[in-house]
Amino acid sequence: PQYRILAFLYHHGPDSMGRLAERQNVTLPTMTKTVAGLVERGLIERETDATDPQPIGAVEGDAF
Repeated sequence: PQYRILAFLYHHGPDSMGRLAERQNVTLPTMTKTVAGLVERGLIERETDATDPQPIGAVEGDAF
């Protein structure tokens, strides 16, 4: 699942946790845990948008 998330973010850009979970067909808690692991490894960053308080994943250049 981690590679799929990285690939999705790389090709489609930042998205909300809820939409990422829906598009990857996993629960929100699963997506949150998976994204936290990717953030911890420095593969992605979590950003926030003023219009959407949910965290958004952004792929770092070194991830690919």
